[in-house]
Order: sequence, then C-alpha cells, then structure tokens
Amino acid sequence: MLTKDEEGTLAYRGAVLTSSVSLPSRIAVCDIGGASTEIAAGSPGRDPDWVESVDLGSVRLTTRASDMHAEAEAAFAHLVPPTVEAALVVGGSARAARRLVGAELGESELAEALQIVETTSPREVARSFGVDRARAEILPAGVILLAEVQRRLGVTLHVCSGGIREGAVLASLEALAA
Repeated sequence: MLTKDEEGTLAYRGAVLTSSVSLPSRIAVCDIGGASTEIAAGSPGRDPDWVESVDLGSVRLTTRASDMHAEAEAAFAHLVPPTVEAALVVGGSARAARRLVGAELGESELAEALQIVETTSPREVARSFGVDRARAEILPAGVILLAEVQRRLGVTLHVCSGGIREGAVLASLEALAA
C-alpha cells in the first residue's frame, strides 16, 4: 500500500521521466486513478514540494454521482494548487482522452472529449477510438476530472506515457545504487 504522498511522488517522477515536452522550472503532475486523484507540483529535477490527494477518481465518480460535474467541483473546492508553468497528466483516463482529442488537453480539447463521451456509447467509443471497453464506461467521469484539474491549474495538461510504475522503477534503481 502506498500513502497518497508516495503515490503522488511516484506519479510525478514517472511523468517527468517519460515527458516528451520541454519542462519549465515549475510543473504539476496529475494522476487520476479509479478511487482518488493525486496532484503534485515542484521543479522537474527534484521530488515534488507540494502533493495533494482528492478522494475522487473515475470509478468512484461514475458509481456514486448523478451529477458528476457538481460532485467533481465540490471535491476539488478546497484545492488551491501552487502556480505552475506546465502540467503533465498520467493514467488511463488521460491516455484514453489522448486517443479522442490528442496529447494536449486544454479547455477546448477537454470540452470536445466530454462531448464525444457524453454523446457516444461506450461500445462505440471503444470501437472508434481504440479505448478499452471497461475504460470507455468510466471515461465520462475521467474527462470531467481532467477538466476540473485543468481548470484549477490553469494550464494545458500534457499526457505522458509513464506514471507510478516508472516512478517506482526509478526509485528502486536509486535504492539499489545507494
């Protein structure tokens, strides 16, 4: 079991390791999971100096909210992230959204992704975009959470292929070298 800080730090390290965009001096990394969302911020060459966890992920939001937009907004209401110049996002919802609208998820791209998943059946999303069927079922919630994070951070989210696993591998290699 990982603590929320450990989960956020590992996702941060994995995203920085696998980022395909040039990273400025202050970044955020977001990992939307099934049960929670972690956001970490810091300088790319170091571990994050700010990590927060919101007790809402794409599966949890799908199963418990009739108004997913209001639930997401309420869950993030307390969150006041530090100012960042760029943001990376990892996880299944982010990778699926990339298949729908591309690797840069700004306000307009996320609005387009949300329109697609709210007007297209999960079966058709899976078939047309190559998204796993189980992921397509929870993708509306994932996109809503991505949009809420993007709104709070105020910068475009860049989808990374790495995340917690890559961060854990990096931590293991560092432990072995010590």
